[in-house]
Parts: sequence; structure tokens; C-alpha cells
Amino acid sequence: MNPSWLQLLGPNAAARAIVKRSGILVDDALLELEVGNVVLGPHPHGLAEEECRACVGYAREHMPARWRAEVAGEGGRLAVGRSALRKAFSRHVEASQITSLKAYDASGLLLGVYAVECGLKSLLLQKQRVDSTLDLDEQYFTHDLNVLCVAVAGKKLFPENLPLERTGQIGLVRLHEALRYGERLRKDAFDSALCATKEAVSYVKENLT
Repeated sequence: MNPSWLQLLGPNAAARAIVKRSGILVDDALLELEVGNVVLGPHPHGLAEEECRACVGYAREHMPARWRAEVAGEGGRLAVGRSALRKAFSRHVEASQITSLKAYDASGLLLGVYAVECGLKSLLLQKQRVDSTLDLDEQYFTHDLNVLCVAVAGKKLFPENLPLERTGQIGLVRLHEALRYGERLRKDAFDSALCATKEAVSYVKENLT
């Protein structure tokens, strides 16, 4: 965190940390951030991404109890441990039938993607020897499977961009959203995402302990 972004007011600094440029309280900035998924901009109060990151970093370091309450609250991220993630991985793999999936099946791939995210995060907790997703660095509060792949496997497994059937493309971080809401991928993009998901599932199965 760059301290030049923040100013401390009053005797209880943690309760009165503000962003210098705008005068916005760190608490208020966090309320407007989707901190569970670390969506840092654009911020409704006009904070720059660097300022948002400073707020998140400050909260994690100096307000840990309040940070945990914020991200575990309504609309935020729950604290999930390795065992729960491992079980979720297994359930999603079984329900999706991802290992035998061949035809275009958006729901099957969606559950497979969720399985991979749970499995990779369980591996990440295992690798970093921490107990909960809330103990992870903010960069891992993400749906970007490649960020998680690099963290645990040292390489990207998924295509970064996926063309849509009608027009345009989506980034990997929005794959689950597109599948969930019925946005149809181009056939080659679906096949590519399916192949990557199967590879990631195999990797998780081989490395979970």
C-alpha cells in the first residue's frame, strides 16, 4: 500500500483513515467496492484503481476484523476452508460430468468451471499453508482461472478471450457469467474452454491431498 494515498485523522486511526484526494473514508470506499471479487474500478466516488487498492490494503493490514466482516457479509465473499472447497470440487465434477462431456452443454461446462475454481483455490490454500480463502492475497479473490492456474501450476491453462457465437468476445474472468446467463460461445471457443477445464480438473485431482 502506498501511504501517500491515505491520511489518518483522530486518535483512532483505523476508524478515520481517508483517501486524501477525495476525503472519502476507507470504510465508505470499501462499502462501494465489490471487495469479495476485488472489482476495483470504476468506483462510484471516482476513486482511481490505485486508491481503491490502497483502501483494500489498508483494511487488510490495519482493520483485519472489520475487513473479514465486510467480505463475509451480504454480497461479499464467505470464508471457505480447504475441506469445503475440496468437497465442492468433487460435487461439481460429478454433477457436471465434465470428464465425459463432448457436445455443447453450457450448464455442464459452467459446473465444470466452478469445480475448477474450487479445486484451484483449495490447492492454493494447501500451497500457502493457510486455512481460509480470506487469508489469501487480494489478487486471488477472483474468478480468473488463469490467475489461479499460474499460482498453483505455474502456467496458464485457459484461453484469455473467448469469441461469442453472435458477435464480440468475453474475457476468461466472465466465462462463468456468460455460461450462467445463456450467452452462447462460438463452437471452437466452447471446445477450447472445455478442453482446458478437463485438463484443469485432472491437474486438481492429481495434486489435492
